[in-house]
Amino acid sequence: MARISALLFLRDIPRDQKGKPILLREVLGLPLIERLFLALKRSGINNIIIIGDVSEDVEKAIIEISRKRELCTALIGNGDINCIINTLSKSSSERFLVILKPYLILEKELRRIIEEYYENGGKLLVVIRGDGSISPKVSNQHREISERILLQMARNVVATIVPRENIINLPRSLNLSKATSLELLRAIINDQKSHITIIRRGVFSISSTRELRKLENYLLASLRKPDDGFISYYINRRISARISKFLVKTSLTPNMISIISFAMAAVAAYFFSIGNYLMSIIAGILTQMASVIDGCDGEVARLKGLSSKYGALFDTLLDRYADILLVIGIGYGYYLMTQNSLSLLLLAIPLTGFIMSSYARKEYMIRYEKQPKGKLLLLIRRDFRLFGIFIGALIGMAYHAIITIGALSHIIIIIHYIIGQRRKE
Repeated sequence: MARISALLFLRDIPRDQKGKPILLREVLGLPLIERLFLALKRSGINNIIIIGDVSEDVEKAIIEISRKRELCTALIGNGDINCIINTLSKSSSERFLVILKPYLILEKELRRIIEEYYENGGKLLVVIRGDGSISPKVSNQHREISERILLQMARNVVATIVPRENIINLPRSLNLSKATSLELLRAIINDQKSHITIIRRGVFSISSTRELRKLENYLLASLRKPDDGFISYYINRRISARISKFLVKTSLTPNMISIISFAMAAVAAYFFSIGNYLMSIIAGILTQMASVIDGCDGEVARLKGLSSKYGALFDTLLDRYADILLVIGIGYGYYLMTQNSLSLLLLAIPLTGFIMSSYARKEYMIRYEKQPKGKLLLLIRRDFRLFGIFIGALIGMAYHAIITIGALSHIIIIIHYIIGQRRKE
């Protein structure tokens, strides 16, 4: 697969009321320019060439972000077409994603655009932002682009993917500082056969305050994951997304948030161990709060581009220790109230059940390289068992809740992973 670099035309970047370039405006913890760079990198694009007479503060930010994200970035003045051609002539990239306007294209859409380009045999691809002005007849087809279609959708053109030769062969008389996006596109595709692709989501103009609000809402909505448990999807995420919206503005790292969640669970375990109904209610509330905060670490990591394998491992290990502390705390508190020694022995059921439900899921993902599916599995997810402890604490039955959920975990593991998977194979 040929290497792709990015060519960004950043001309006439607007400023906000305080005189700050919109490119440097933070949306959920990251400046817009960094969010664009991060999306490019995650799509496999590490070399970026920027065309435009950017201000000193924007140039400084680009240099810092490139170093932070380990990107190779070059800045070229607005009208110096000879410099552009000379730079690209020395480039090792055979293809270029040319973003013609100050638009932010998110990672998911960038990946789809690149995949579609190669699926179409590497033919020139023009990326159109879909809206109400796009004819359904046009938008439902991946078809060759004509001059009529080009004129019809000129204001919606966002980017194009072309071979390096198309950039090198730009007419030397082209004035980049004055040329419109349509004129640039015409010069780049140079009457060659091109195809269009319509993207309706994940692309935002950075020159509109209204668009930036849409971007924020889109990013917050995307925090929900397809593999979320029932409680997490319908309850926890609604709360954690609002908390994460605040946390991204702070200096708290995802690992710090994981520690806070663990600390809340540890305090809840202590309150449970007192063996008092009122303390158990407080502990139950803390347990559910810890479950909500446990979702914030991953959300902040995704919003700020800080996701890492170590962070995921660290969070998983703390979750298991928190589960163990909660079971011990609830069990000891129940023993103090009942003086029943058997209740301590029965703690083996939730202790092993909670750990095995997580272990079985991770092992399945390693062995089969996919997420395990099944409605029964929602009943042994961590969000469900912590919510069960919360409800149990409110009605004075936290101990009975963990025994029930622990036993249910073993039953579902046997039915789904051992018996069910054996039948499939």
